[in-house]
Amino acid sequence: ISSSNIENKLIINNYSQLIALAEKNRDLVVKHALENDLRLIKFEVGHIEVALTKNANPTIIATISSRLKKWTGQNWLVTVSNEDIKTPTIGEARLVDKENQLRQANQDELVKAIISTFPNAKLVDIKIKQTKNKKSIN
Repeated sequence: ISSSNIENKLIINNYSQLIALAEKNRDLVVKHALENDLRLIKFEVGHIEVALTKNANPTIIATISSRLKKWTGQNWLVTVSNEDIKTPTIGEARLVDKENQLRQANQDELVKAIISTFPNAKLVDIKIKQTKNKKSIN
């Protein structure tokens, strides 16, 4: 996200920056919709094309457009595609990543040993600790 000194307008260059801006403005309704109710088709400055999930509230499109106008000082066109889009939402992609990490961690010998020692134990979350040159699971 950058601010132009010439016009003093906030420029959003991609969908991730839009989600971060909604979070920064504490607009949880918009942030939730961007992550869970919309499938991104196209993003360019001033125009976003999305497909709605079956659970999406159609009025969120007008809400996002008005918030973008308020936050950036420029008009945004937010359009809805009727195409059957298979691209996952941000939330769906995160869930798949988490499931893959859990599946991979459950194959680790140390995790297998812990679960065999404590049969009712279940791995429920993974946090990856970044070190200088390598990753380790915490």
